[in-house]
Amino acid sequence: MRQTTAHLPATALVAVLALVLCLGACTSVDEAGATKEVPASTPLTKDDDVQDFSVGATTTPIPEGAATLAMASMVPTSGSDAQGLIVFDPVDDDLIVRVEVTGLDPGRHGFHIHENGDCSAVDGSSAGEHFDPDGSKAGDLDDLDSDAAGSAFVDILAEDLALWGPNSVIDRSVVIHSAINPDVRIACGVIEATTSN
Repeated sequence: MRQTTAHLPATALVAVLALVLCLGACTSVDEAGATKEVPASTPLTKDDDVQDFSVGATTTPIPEGAATLAMASMVPTSGSDAQGLIVFDPVDDDLIVRVEVTGLDPGRHGFHIHENGDCSAVDGSSAGEHFDPDGSKAGDLDDLDSDAAGSAFVDILAEDLALWGPNSVIDRSVVIHSAINPDVRIACGVIEATTSN
């Protein structure tokens, strides 16, 4: 479960409560200005309504029934041994990308979110192009530096990505590129919504 609270000066609190009453959305904010707790349940679909439980301007809106985690099981493309698990974990207003991958060539590997949630092609091409909402290049993550054994275990901060909303990673794919030839995709995984215990 995720709970968001905000502490506002009394005058700001009165203004926010007045606005909420005018909009008829008082069910999401109590008299003290605290926001509702949103239980984690089923993954969000494109047909679900999104309710904004935020009070402060810096608080991320939390969708009704939103996923609390997303995961991608990385599978090697043809001729590659790269495999592992990528976990997308929302922390505050950011997304932490937790990487555990083995079977890489030593060196620096391109690491990106791609627009299609499809890894069916043997070369990973079905994942499509880099995820690039509004030209923000949000899908371009930090490169992965593998060690001499071909492993990469790292957490990456992805400030422009989320589990919900227009920059959602869910139902997209994550791709690792070759350290030798960046045009070659060596592992691909479809990002699927899940919930934490």
